[in-house]
Amino acid sequence: MATPLEQARYRKLLYGGVIILCFTGLVVYRQMGVVEQAAERHGISETNIGKTDLGGSVARFLLASFRGPLICSLWWEAIELQARHEWDQMEIIIKSLTKLQPHFRSTWEYQGWNLAYNVSVEFDRTQDKYFYISEGIRWIARGEEINRASLYDPDSPSGRRIVGDPNLRWSIGFYLQNKMSVADEVKTYRCYLPLSCTPPKDWDPYEFRRDPQRLKDFKRDYPHIVERIRDLKHLPEEAEAALDNELQEFLTPLFRPGFPSLYPEQLAGERSGLLGRPVSSLDKFPVWPQPDPLEVIPPRLRQALDNLAPERPEDQDSYEISRLWFEYSCAPLPPPNVDLEKLDPDRRRLYRRPQRMVSLIFRSNPARSKSKMAERLAQEGWIAESQKAWADAHEMWREFGRENNLDLDPEEEKELRVRAARFGGQFPTVASGQDDLPTWAAKDEEILKDMAAYRRLQSVMGRQEFGNYRYWRVTSETYSKSEGIEVWQHLYNAKHRFKSDLWLARSEYEKALEGWRNLLVTDKGRAEALLGLAPFAFNAGAVFQSRPFFAPTPFGQIKQTHEEIAPHHEDYIALRARCDAPHWLRAGCDLWHLCQFWTHQAAAGGSLIGPVGCLPNPQVPLRLSTLEITLLSLPGPLDLYLDEQVLESKRMSRPKLNRPQAAEQQAQQPEIQTGVMPVPR
Repeated sequence: MATPLEQARYRKLLYGGVIILCFTGLVVYRQMGVVEQAAERHGISETNIGKTDLGGSVARFLLASFRGPLICSLWWEAIELQARHEWDQMEIIIKSLTKLQPHFRSTWEYQGWNLAYNVSVEFDRTQDKYFYISEGIRWIARGEEINRASLYDPDSPSGRRIVGDPNLRWSIGFYLQNKMSVADEVKTYRCYLPLSCTPPKDWDPYEFRRDPQRLKDFKRDYPHIVERIRDLKHLPEEAEAALDNELQEFLTPLFRPGFPSLYPEQLAGERSGLLGRPVSSLDKFPVWPQPDPLEVIPPRLRQALDNLAPERPEDQDSYEISRLWFEYSCAPLPPPNVDLEKLDPDRRRLYRRPQRMVSLIFRSNPARSKSKMAERLAQEGWIAESQKAWADAHEMWREFGRENNLDLDPEEEKELRVRAARFGGQFPTVASGQDDLPTWAAKDEEILKDMAAYRRLQSVMGRQEFGNYRYWRVTSETYSKSEGIEVWQHLYNAKHRFKSDLWLARSEYEKALEGWRNLLVTDKGRAEALLGLAPFAFNAGAVFQSRPFFAPTPFGQIKQTHEEIAPHHEDYIALRARCDAPHWLRAGCDLWHLCQFWTHQAAAGGSLIGPVGCLPNPQVPLRLSTLEITLLSLPGPLDLYLDEQVLESKRMSRPKLNRPQAAEQQAQQPEIQTGVMPVPR
């Protein structure tokens, strides 16, 4: 019989064997049984959440329950370091935070926003601001790549699908678009961004000084960069020598290792561009979407990324880069017509929803970004490229409308409007939602069809207004045509090319406004044709030349287009007053002034009497400044076509002539000598 000590030893061996057997069975059951498969199917394992880092996983495992207090202390330390402007130490702390909580998306998003918006404004030099803006954007890009979930997909050949976070992707696109296109230093950033996409060997300022031919080649190969620097430095087109000097002075402080670039290894080498150590793609700037092979993305985005060429000007635009990120952010979203609540849980896990934006507006970001790109190209004078961008934007808006049921077939829309009008006229209280449909009417199939048509039309129109879809679609369609893009050509000539020649600028403004008038209304001038008289010869013609008489085009029916045209209309009125005031002043005849006011008023369809403020007043000396303010009250060429409320709001911002104060102020100014005849007092 075994002794008690031997019995205890046998029990320990038995218990150890049972433990080893149970552990082995548990491992086998976990790896080969239902546990691991169920975890993969439901996406709850750590590898499903995102990419795992060995060092971070070990640190999180060792810290155990102490990880929470440590993270809180690190957050406080990061805030204190930022307040003391110790940026390098702050960067180390936030890197530690992301190691301890890599799948907490708010850490990446907040610190990216903090670097791009809060830290960047603490610096005076635009190069330093640009660096921290790029750091913030790259920071979110790293977080987006780490937090791509790997989920089970029964329909995929590999059985898995990569699903990204739409909010992080949207943040990258928005920060890039907002900081590079709306910030105070936007003109400088527009020069920096294409330089970041250009190989440094092509814009080496030290080589420009050594070989002037390379500077000429740079000006020929990169006209967008050159024109933006010319506009930044306010140089005329003929000042080539001054442009060469400004180019070299502008590029010299940027040609250094710290400048964000797609080619940091060239900037890290010698001036000649020797290659340095390889760097990660996320250490470069700007960053483009880099989809995973197992990720489902739109075909348009896939094609754009396959044809991406950073050296092309159209791919260097901040709006274009943002558009690709916006397209990428829509990839994890469910199809527009799919209701997630009706899907089974296994399918529902494969999609994500935007958190801070309605899905309809979130999906419209790519097309909206393309439209803004087309508008900015037109403002910079690249008319042909702008027209192509407008055409692409129009196609994107049409596709967006079809996918989200915002566009109706013309015949179907016509039938819906007829039925909706009939239902609204027959049951106005039911249409407004005040009453229910009567019992007898609920049995009539035609009335039910009319009510369904009314509800559907109201729903489509409401969704169009909610996303401002109709404005963007009509605007992109209008400006993609030749008559629409010519307006931008004349407007660019007036604002940029003819700054020094006011009369040429005025002529271009008139052509632009004439083009806008043709886009806003149709059948203009029918009142003169009916009467057979010019309005300035017989003022009764102006009575028939009223707003309801002209038929507005779809472009002219949108109030937002009036709000965008009105500032240019006011600029023309100010330029016209500036051009005409010296000539009126030199004429020096009260009767002549009065006749001119009558002619201008009647020609614009106004009264023959004219505004009282236009009449010469002996209390106010007739000087150039007062005459310009007086001329601002004359009607503009689009007064009959633009929205009255919009025009009135713009008129309120015009300078007013206060008679007593003007007399006192003008008495302190020297009298203008015209050299033609004395100015009447």
